[in-house]
Amino acid sequence: MSHGGADESASGGDAGGDVRTAFQHTPLSALVRYPLVSVAPSTPLREAVEVFRRENVGTLVIVEDGKLVGIVTERDLVEKAYRSTTPGDAPVSAVMKADPSRLTPQDTVTDVLRLLDDEGHRHVPITDDEGRPLGVLSVRDVLEFVAEALPEAVLNQPPEPTQPLPTPEGA
Repeated sequence: MSHGGADESASGGDAGGDVRTAFQHTPLSALVRYPLVSVAPSTPLREAVEVFRRENVGTLVIVEDGKLVGIVTERDLVEKAYRSTTPGDAPVSAVMKADPSRLTPQDTVTDVLRLLDDEGHRHVPITDDEGRPLGVLSVRDVLEFVAEALPEAVLNQPPEPTQPLPTPEGA
């Protein structure tokens, strides 16, 4: 799967500069998967669970009047809703992360890496300048981009991290 952002030369030679350039100049629009799945803040938790199942997604974007107001993940449901006394008919707004950090399609891979690291998120909503949601970028999406940008460093690892790579034999 190609995201179209990583420079093909990033896999050979002194890839450090090429990869750095790819990270700094690849817009998130090249990584974001569409379409996103959204619900209203008033959506009952039981219904949100059904949306997760039906759409086979791990993140729901909470939208009100066309604007992003929150985000909820399956993990949020497990950690917040089912560990507490929150009833299934409670609105999804009871467990969502309100006013989440967000980026725009023009932001770069470097920007999302910084945000994921600084705030510990696994999913970052992507919105337009007006706050309308366009997509969600996951850690998996970023890792796929990194694997494409650094194929030798990422894909040529031994099965066990502590296992040394064999030395070439011959003359």
